[in-house]
Amino acid sequence: VGIGGVGMSALAQLHAMGKDIVTGSDRLISKGYTDLALWDYLKKLNIALFPQDGSGIDEKTDLVVLSSAIEEDNPELKKAKKMGIKIIHRSDLLAKHVAEHRTVAVSGTSGKSTTTAMVYDILAFAGLSPSVITGAAILSLQKDQGVFGNVYKGESDILVIEADESDGSIVQYRPHLGICLNLQKDHKEIDVLQGYFKQFISHCKKAIVNAEEPNLTAIAGEAKTFGLTRGDIHPSAIKADGFGSDFTINGQEFRLHIPGLHNVANATAAVAAALEMGVDLETCAKALNKFTGIARRFAS
Repeated sequence: VGIGGVGMSALAQLHAMGKDIVTGSDRLISKGYTDLALWDYLKKLNIALFPQDGSGIDEKTDLVVLSSAIEEDNPELKKAKKMGIKIIHRSDLLAKHVAEHRTVAVSGTSGKSTTTAMVYDILAFAGLSPSVITGAAILSLQKDQGVFGNVYKGESDILVIEADESDGSIVQYRPHLGICLNLQKDHKEIDVLQGYFKQFISHCKKAIVNAEEPNLTAIAGEAKTFGLTRGDIHPSAIKADGFGSDFTINGQEFRLHIPGLHNVANATAAVAAALEMGVDLETCAKALNKFTGIARRFAS
């Protein structure tokens, strides 16, 4: 319910790729927006789409999944309750997948989608066949796999996700490895967000935090660190131009073909994560040299 949302559509695709029978509804369909590119792709995965009038739920429905945007008077929600069908939130379903996989969860106020894509691309290039669920389409997935791009089901037990803190659901995840990129006031006050992130870090088997982010280092505990100038993993000899950046990590030269020091920081976090997952620096460098980025939300 709310299948047009990026997180909801990703979960729907993941289950459809796993050969489950998936249906979905969205208020945009109810309003007559039936020709979106996302709808076409979901239909290719045999996902049946309905307006939000209750018609998508019947006696064959085993589980109803809700996005955070669904109100109590939603027709699907009311019908599911009346029929006694199990109802869960999107984050509950994602938490289930996190628990069932060797999951790398990328969190932070900004940079999550790009870093998630970098981690996925490195692990995929290394031949580890990860799955991924993220908030923006990964360009390499669109090109190489012909998928919509915000989700892909690999063959291994590794899953890479973008962990959102905006609704507090981040505290539900218990990943193998958690990455905390930054923590600034967004959606909630700093002290509330620190509470979320502190709990998230405590749930991670391993964690990596930004050594240059005071709001994170205050709650990092024994987590490993990364940064642009300090941390367990950090680059040196950074040379940035309008097309990308050159830098070195522990003697290994890197070339990143997307501009900005913030992307060097994202890449450093991704490398730190990949090293924890058993990938060597040379493979990381080769993968990031091929990295083309994500589909931007505000691109024309």
